[in-house]
Amino acid sequence: MYQLGQVLLPLDPSASEAFSERAAQLKECTDRLEQMLIRKSQDRENFQRVIALLVAMGREWEAWAWVSAARDMVGPAEWLVPLSQSLAHVPKTDPLRFLADKDLAQKYSFSSYPDFASLKLGRAVTGGRTREPAGTLSRIRFDDQAAALGVDFIYFQSPDTQSRGVRIFESTGGGVGVFDFDHDGWPDFYLTQGVEWPKGKEHPASSGTFRDRLYRNDGTRFEDVTECAGLHIDEGYGQGISCGDFNNDGFADLYIANIGGNRLLANNGDGTLTDVTREAGISGAAWTTSCLILDLNADGNPDLYDVNYLEGENIFSIECEAIRCSVRDYRGAPDRVQLSRGDGTFFTVPDATPHSDDNLSTSGIGQGIGKGLGIVALFMNGEPRPSLFIANDQVPNFFLRPAERDGRFRDEALLCGLAVNRNGQTTASMGVASGDLNHDRLTDLYVTNFEGEANTLFLQREQGIFEDAIVGSGLMAAGIPYVGWGTQFLDADNDGELDLVVTNGHVADFKEPGVAYHMPTQFFRNAGLGRFVQMNPDDLGELFERRLLGRSIATLDWNRDGRTDFILSNIESPVVVATNQTENVGHWLDVRLHARVLARDAIGAEVEVRQGDTVHWQQMIAGDGYQASNERKLHFGLGGQAESIVELSIHWPGGGTSRFEQVPIDATIEIVEGTSRASLWRSGELSSWPVE
Repeated sequence: MYQLGQVLLPLDPSASEAFSERAAQLKECTDRLEQMLIRKSQDRENFQRVIALLVAMGREWEAWAWVSAARDMVGPAEWLVPLSQSLAHVPKTDPLRFLADKDLAQKYSFSSYPDFASLKLGRAVTGGRTREPAGTLSRIRFDDQAAALGVDFIYFQSPDTQSRGVRIFESTGGGVGVFDFDHDGWPDFYLTQGVEWPKGKEHPASSGTFRDRLYRNDGTRFEDVTECAGLHIDEGYGQGISCGDFNNDGFADLYIANIGGNRLLANNGDGTLTDVTREAGISGAAWTTSCLILDLNADGNPDLYDVNYLEGENIFSIECEAIRCSVRDYRGAPDRVQLSRGDGTFFTVPDATPHSDDNLSTSGIGQGIGKGLGIVALFMNGEPRPSLFIANDQVPNFFLRPAERDGRFRDEALLCGLAVNRNGQTTASMGVASGDLNHDRLTDLYVTNFEGEANTLFLQREQGIFEDAIVGSGLMAAGIPYVGWGTQFLDADNDGELDLVVTNGHVADFKEPGVAYHMPTQFFRNAGLGRFVQMNPDDLGELFERRLLGRSIATLDWNRDGRTDFILSNIESPVVVATNQTENVGHWLDVRLHARVLARDAIGAEVEVRQGDTVHWQQMIAGDGYQASNERKLHFGLGGQAESIVELSIHWPGGGTSRFEQVPIDATIEIVEGTSRASLWRSGELSSWPVE
């Protein structure tokens, strides 16, 4: 209904207004019915408004039925008398669904518009290369090796096992950030942790018992080096994390999202980190879920972006005791942009993102305050500044496009097709995976949603327009039974097609019949030509047979064997280090980039790998979805028939280009912008490679 109103806007403004108004009426009616039926809010205002909305939509029989229901539910009341009298004429048998003059399908004719019946629903991800027959495919498998590798960590959300209720912040879990903190070539990772938070309190306790953890990778196992790295104090209730070089000194730093104050940890380059939050001018006490280190205004200095969730009185002390305790009951918190001055300090840009519900359209969909959970930053159409996709919970998603160089953004999600799903409905969006699924050199997005909602697959078409192509992709039905959180695209078998991993888990255990609390992690193999196939847990490994409360996922290749691994954070159970054990994988090439003209992280760089007549393309992206920061590199699966050498081209964010010929495959190449040679790591040996 809503989408039809938007499509009709340039064709028939009168019809557009009518359908948009009807969409708004349906949305309000649905919201109020949810309050009445699920959250037991049976007050007079809700009854009166629902009945009035039904009458306005021509659904008089339903309005009369709700008058009768109100009488049964609240008993005799004076305010029901005029409503009963006004609907006394409604027939009690053989009712009409709509009054004829309120039926928009009859009121407006669409006979002059094109017939779309011939379009195929399954055109979703067209353009993918044909895959080999299923019988010849590699058997994808991941093993959880966390314990064997020395990783022992459980996120503490401060639950009260004696209470049936749950505070809303107890469901978000912690984040995972992958970075090479000691610059030895092996990816390390950082895990955020919760703290003790007494029931009924608006602030956590500062006991120091539970702390974030830093794990160093020596190539064979991980070691907890939190204390050695100088991280002795941590009083935040940890959420997400972003890894990036905020001061352009060549060492990746950390920006930690917390409830009640974020932290900036500077990498000293000597194996230690220093908390420079206060010195950097970072303050505030918002609830930040995900965050970002990224140059937002193309001045060469990385800035900070906070994805904020909810705010309001008693938000941290109220306990939910119903399965549908909704974030609609809470006020969204405006996101925050902090621009770098170039000297290690930051300042907040006022009103940089949608910050008021006053701008909402009559449909209830527009530039209101978000309730953000996930973020991905990508560069559109060669623009020098990034656009930000924000996954919002039960309100329209944001697609923030740069408005001015002063760090302000305008929301174009509605115009670009990213605000709502294919049915024009808002969803409880959380995780975001990004990548070029159909080899058209455009970044696509996969977004996880709540139980009962299909996840969304936003394919980017020409000129920055996205389409929810979940139908026909093989992904639609598989996501509906689960509450999805972290998700990532990864080429598990190096065949050149991006596969998909999704972690699931409910927000709380209300002991409702038929409602699962712990849920499985899912893996979908990209079968090419726009189709994904869910893999059997028995084939994938024991990890996928477990039922977990999964939250954040970050990708890495911890053992540098060319097979992408991932780290999965959970609530109530240990963190997972999922090592890729797939046999007979294709060839591969990893590309690491360091820019010099603009920010060193080279976010926005585009890389082409030419393999005979085949060209692989990727863009260096930041954000990485729900509370996560992936290993910052580009991994190219090249398939089993790859040539022994490939050609490589890099288009840098600052406008320059680097080219390499006859690059060996099954290797990692590390390139610094503007230099004459690159470093090549292959089969345990390091060499240099010339720039053409």
